Amino acid sequence: MQTNKRKWIGLVLFALPILLLLTGVNYIADPGNLFHNFYDEMTDAILQGKEVQILSNNCDEREVSKLLIEKMPQEIDCLVLGPSLALTIGQEMTGAETFYNLAMSSADYYDLLAMAALLNLNEKKVGRVIICFDSRLFDDKVSESDGRHDKLMEYSLWMEEMLNNPNSSAGPKEPKVNNTSTLSNLSQLFSISYFQYSMDYLKTNGKKALGARWQVAAPDSTASRYLADYSMMYGAAQEAVTVEEVIEACRIYWLEANVTEYASANEDKLAVFEQLIQLWQKQGTEVELFLCPFAPALWDRISEDHYPMLYQLEREAARLAETYDLKLTGSYDPYKVGLGNEHFYDSRHVRRSAIAEYFDFMD
Repeated sequence: MQTNKRKWIGLVLFALPILLLLTGVNYIADPGNLFHNFYDEMTDAILQGKEVQILSNNCDEREVSKLLIEKMPQEIDCLVLGPSLALTIGQEMTGAETFYNLAMSSADYYDLLAMAALLNLNEKKVGRVIICFDSRLFDDKVSESDGRHDKLMEYSLWMEEMLNNPNSSAGPKEPKVNNTSTLSNLSQLFSISYFQYSMDYLKTNGKKALGARWQVAAPDSTASRYLADYSMMYGAAQEAVTVEEVIEACRIYWLEANVTEYASANEDKLAVFEQLIQLWQKQGTEVELFLCPFAPALWDRISEDHYPMLYQLEREAARLAETYDLKLTGSYDPYKVGLGNEHFYDSRHVRRSAIAEYFDFMD
């Protein structure tokens, strides 16, 4: 009995330092900003008209967008929603007096509904919404492979229920606080893979990894930063990307991870999206659709036989525009818009200067 007790004590004494090291490094380095919440301060800075720069590896765009909706004025002239393809649409391109860009990385159907729910629950009156009508909104396989939408899923499901039951007298219950992401974050304290990520982050950034995670951008900053409208201004490094680098990015781009081959768009999600258009128009909100082109070197790899969803969605966007008198801008096909590889930062993201020159977002 005494021998077993000694073994357990020895095991604890051996494991405890390892556990402390694992959790300590994961908490202090925290490359994903799971345990360091600076979003309230950052949101306040944006609403005060300041440009902000992320100094760490990650920013929880969904949390910032949620806070922005909660804190922004009750009446907004124009908002941008959808994936990061639309993140470089700025206020100066729209002519709106009050404007925020709420596009976010890998935004899908559930993220769009979450934003709509937050606007509704916070009783925001929006004059116009520009939606990046991307295949990611309606591609089940791609959406399921990325769990970032889970953070605001309670809001997504609330909005979906509201749209599917518009005549319900009781209406859906307001969403509860989603604690799933909090529990998931805590589990990362004990994650060996997150420890490896944290160690790489410390090696790459040195002492900077232990410093501030965001800052108000300097007036002469050439780094990537969020402007006061929460649109993205890419930095000097991104602006210096060459045509050859864009072509190479298109060559190695994993299409199947972003557009499911031989698949069609989810018809149920398209139907809910159409109901969302109807709701917004009933509330007096103008709806615009933006189809962001692929870089030509990537589009050359795409055919309707292999990727019918893209062609289906382009036709669907045209139908919605005609049915509901919506403004429709852009095309997945870069040749229709007149864009070359030189107009892209990479295989999918159009340069901010080209967004301003080739697309009309003026009211």
